[in-house]
Amino acid sequence: MKLVTEEAMLQRIRRRLARENERLVIPRSRLGYEQLGLHIVDVNSFVIGSHCSVQGLADELYLLASDEQLKSA
Repeated sequence: MKLVTEEAMLQRIRRRLARENERLVIPRSRLGYEQLGLHIVDVNSFVIGSHCSVQGLADELYLLASDEQLKSA
């Protein structure tokens, strides 16, 4: 089983979303994180997904190969 770091997975997620003209936003402030958490915005900065998890996005976007697993922090 190959372990994939969270940072590597974030890069995969960003590349996949960029193909769809979308991007991943990681809020810097505590308030922003509480309101939206990790979220996805479209080209017009409209929020299309909020309170996402790295594992959830990896699963939804099929970014892990069958022999890969996300490394726990």
